[in-house]
Amino acid sequence: METTKKGKSMNKALMMGTALISLSSLAVAEAQAASLTTAPMSAEVLTPIGITAPTALDFGQVTIASAAAGTLPLDFAGARGAATGSMSPVTSSTVSQGVVSITSAGGVALRINMGATSYNVTNTTDAGETMSVNTFTLRQGTAGVTATGTANLDIATPATTETINIGGTLNTTGFGPGAGDGVYQGTFTISAIYQ
Repeated sequence: METTKKGKSMNKALMMGTALISLSSLAVAEAQAASLTTAPMSAEVLTPIGITAPTALDFGQVTIASAAAGTLPLDFAGARGAATGSMSPVTSSTVSQGVVSITSAGGVALRINMGATSYNVTNTTDAGETMSVNTFTLRQGTAGVTATGTANLDIATPATTETINIGGTLNTTGFGPGAGDGVYQGTFTISAIYQ
């Protein structure tokens, strides 16, 4: 088959065109493969949460009339409610709600929680006898959010220091008059974490 000069010129032009297209494609591929090597990273270290208990949850003095069950509620404002069953309060005795102070970075949401639904107080005078405390209520300050039992007390925008007031119910059963005399003491667990 005869190839004309015109044909040779056209083939040569096509070859050059192909080469130019290939070079252009390579340049685009290299541009797409480029990466940003200075992307930012950051972190913030918050002040550790601190918890202290300056005031004990104190139900005051009571009398127990029989081995039957009895209860005495104390609210988060430090007011005793009506006693039931075998338990009666000594009205002149001093009582107080529990007070827990929680310090944090402030402005970062906190979740506060009682570790269990019930804790015991033990007779420190006549070892072995116990009463239980349950039905806890937690209140942020005097007018904040409230939680009952092991429900979470969530504070969306806490101050750097938050006061948590705590109430509960004292329960007795199993010992009668004179059998359980003494001072009862115990502890409860409360936790706080950032949210």
